[in-house]
Amino acid sequence: MSSRIAVVTGANRGIGLEIVRQLAAAGDTVLLGSRDLTKGQTAAAHLTAAAPRGDAARSPGAPQLGGGAIRGEATHVEGGATWGEAPHIEGAATWGEATHVEGGAMWGEATHVEGGATWGEAARPHGAATRGGAAQPDGGATDFRGSVGPPQGEVHPIELDVANPAHAEALARTLESRFGRLDILVNNAAIHYDTWQSASGADLDVVREAFETNVLGAWQVTQAVLPLLRRSEHPRIVNVSSEAGSLASMGPWAPAYNVSKVSLNALTVMWAKELRGILVNSVCPGWVATDMGGPGGRPVREGAASVLWAVNLPDDGPTGGFYRDGHPIPW
Repeated sequence: MSSRIAVVTGANRGIGLEIVRQLAAAGDTVLLGSRDLTKGQTAAAHLTAAAPRGDAARSPGAPQLGGGAIRGEATHVEGGATWGEAPHIEGAATWGEATHVEGGAMWGEATHVEGGATWGEAARPHGAATRGGAAQPDGGATDFRGSVGPPQGEVHPIELDVANPAHAEALARTLESRFGRLDILVNNAAIHYDTWQSASGADLDVVREAFETNVLGAWQVTQAVLPLLRRSEHPRIVNVSSEAGSLASMGPWAPAYNVSKVSLNALTVMWAKELRGILVNSVCPGWVATDMGGPGGRPVREGAASVLWAVNLPDDGPTGGFYRDGHPIPW
């Protein structure tokens, strides 16, 4: 079985970067989306330079791609996107100059939760393939058994501001020309965790900006790559949400963030009912110790594992749900 092709948005740090790391460690080919290409390239280099070696989680029968890979200066232009083409260096580091898309940044894209990646291997999801690691949905204790080493698959940093339609279109063209399909889309990019304001006095410009990235950004990226997801044998869409978007437990604070996550959850339900054959779920990574989450949360690898549980679901797994660590969360 060939490695899966995955796109993770908002992936130059925090949970997004850790999701990329775990997918690549499982042998998957991952496009690391970052609004700032330089930051994405630095993050990709960090993946292979900072983590100690270890055994990566794999699904049965999946090929183990040796080493990592390094791709250097970009030389080829494909329909508006520049893709890095350079000699392969065995056992090595990163992907260098990657996709460049015309058009300036609009809103500051960030990962759902921010901060540096923590290296570690997540426990296997019960009854599912063990690619990349994920939390157990059956209530068992999460078993983080040491470190996963540098990527065994490939990591391609790409310039992707999800609020920029030109970037979404260029992503689709690049996927079409390089791979011909997409297996996994993780809509992780999000901004404005606006805990400083309440609903009654909210700055609506902040709310609009949050919607541009957190809702419309995920929406237009998904629309752009949907034809490629339809070509996958095991397509997955995972919307990185938050319990802050649960109507059952919502308070008056962080209105831009909370309402945008409610809307993202609504898209999850609508897509799941429409897109037969594609598993679509919202996942809360939990309170994670990152720049956005602040001190005291759980390690970022555990938050990423919660997301990867939905990525690694079997074909008869649930769709249209809202989960944390494989357990349903009230809408």
